[in-house]
Amino acid sequence: MLVDITDSGNLRIHSGKEVRKKGVERCRLQTFAIGGEVVSAYRRNNYVFVRCIMCKRLICLVSFVLVLCVSGEAIGQAERTEMLLAQSWRFEKGDPSGAEQPGFDDSSWRTVSVPHDWSIEDLEGQNHPFDPDAINSFDVGYTVGGTGWYRKAFTVPPKLQGKRFHLQFDGVYMNADVWLNGQHLGNHPYGYTSFWYDITDKIKFGHENILAVEVKNEGKNTRWYSGSGIYRHVWLTVMESIHVAHWGTYIVTPEVNKSSAKVQVRTQVVNATEQQKTVTIRTRILDLKGFETSKTETNQTLQRKSSSELNQILRVKSPKLWSTESPVLYTAVTELLEKLVLTLGKVTKAGHVYRHDSH
Repeated sequence: MLVDITDSGNLRIHSGKEVRKKGVERCRLQTFAIGGEVVSAYRRNNYVFVRCIMCKRLICLVSFVLVLCVSGEAIGQAERTEMLLAQSWRFEKGDPSGAEQPGFDDSSWRTVSVPHDWSIEDLEGQNHPFDPDAINSFDVGYTVGGTGWYRKAFTVPPKLQGKRFHLQFDGVYMNADVWLNGQHLGNHPYGYTSFWYDITDKIKFGHENILAVEVKNEGKNTRWYSGSGIYRHVWLTVMESIHVAHWGTYIVTPEVNKSSAKVQVRTQVVNATEQQKTVTIRTRILDLKGFETSKTETNQTLQRKSSSELNQILRVKSPKLWSTESPVLYTAVTELLEKLVLTLGKVTKAGHVYRHDSH
């Protein structure tokens, strides 16, 4: 489930594994139905909480700053945002020549949403996906792999020039080659890990951008059902030139007891500008209800075109320890400030405090 907050303060909820127009509800912090559950949303300390009315469980916690207001395929202005590229992909099974080029005619291709798996689709002329001659035979349930292509068009408004753009694939099976506007971003052969690219210098602002992905699930390569295609989400992240690095937050709790927990936060901060910058890194720990339990701030000088790792220590008093009976989660919020103004973005990461006993 994804929650977006519009400039007017409204919520936009995305239900299910993919974003569909019929799965979007809009409200002003009120009660509504989504995904078969009646939920309510409310705001506290710049966070939006979405709760199930019937079971009272917290469904999701969203930072108020991590907001993306989109219309169709156009990205709006925000600090650090993540856009789910789920709808309006073009797909073709096979290996057409030149499909990586922006001008390629894909009008005859099928329109699909991702995540997408072509191995479970009915084979041509059949009402099932099974082939007794499948290369991987019973290991993959007699389903078929092969080669397939995906293409996606999106636009980025000119006002976002100067920001950084990352493109992340949560999972593609397998051997994926990725192009943006005809430029090859790279190859990711393994089908079970996420990967990402910095596409900042390849974006065409104010014009249509064409993302093309070739997926090759060829030969005998697995001992279980793997599927074929872009089988997990694709994200476009927009951030400032000074930002927390992609996957740049690492949190551990080396000391935990009933009275206190020591929280160690390591943050990789990137300065992609041409100037040396001094920033403030503020880290806060929030409990399940969004109340602040600990906070620290550190000033850091960042050299031009460089990254720096910062280590911070926080203490949480009387922590609520995680267990299977009480799976309590805390949220770490990392904010980058310049001259004590939040202009560089915010990153949140949820986790638990857990005491490991050697016996």
